Amino acid sequence: MMALLATAYEARAKMVYYEINGQRYSYSTNNRAQVKEARQRIDAANAAEAAKAKAQAERSANPLVAVPWVALRDYRAGPGRRPFIR
Repeated sequence: MMALLATAYEARAKMVYYEINGQRYSYSTNNRAQVKEARQRIDAANAAEAAKAKAQAERSANPLVAVPWVALRDYRAGPGRRPFIR
């Protein structure tokens, strides 16, 4: 009876394929370590995508964010004035 249940469980396990940044990964649904590693990879990829979207939204809302600090430093100095150097 126990062997039959184990076989039935094995039959339901499957390989899951997913892609992150062009890299293809897979894991078996009956291997807890692989599932955990895949979940961590997927969560990290989702967090990175959210951070990129947030940065893009900030750049869109505030165009001065894209200006390098060095350019602003030289601009603030004005003509004939010494640039502020840290």
